[in-house]
Amino acid sequence: WPSEVSWDLWCGGTVVLSSAPYTGSDECGLCPDFQTEYGVSLSPGVECELVMKDSYGDGWEGASWSGLGQEGLTVASGSEEKKSFVVPFASPSPPPLAPLPPPSPPQLPPPPLP
Repeated sequence: WPSEVSWDLWCGGTVVLSSAPYTGSDECGLCPDFQTEYGVSLSPGVECELVMKDSYGDGWEGASWSGLGQEGLTVASGSEEKKSFVVPFASPSPPPLAPLPPPSPPQLPPPPLP
């Protein structure tokens, strides 16, 4: 049930992001279209720990957490799971293309000889 699922993202010894309380209906369990997005800006190389909780104690039952290079983290069973990771370095952007030189003036044929 969505109301049982919560998490805290700890980085550098501080909670930098937490799940918002779920205020919808639990009638459909984990509705297939239920998804929430959060934004956070962290420096590459920072050590983080995701603390995932289930208040009922039966695991997230299909819910998962993805972000910052992590995919599909979940509480398989029980009331809590922790996952430590390092914020990945972003791939370097390719350098900008050099501007093209200006086009050369058209070459005119030499004038005819008299």
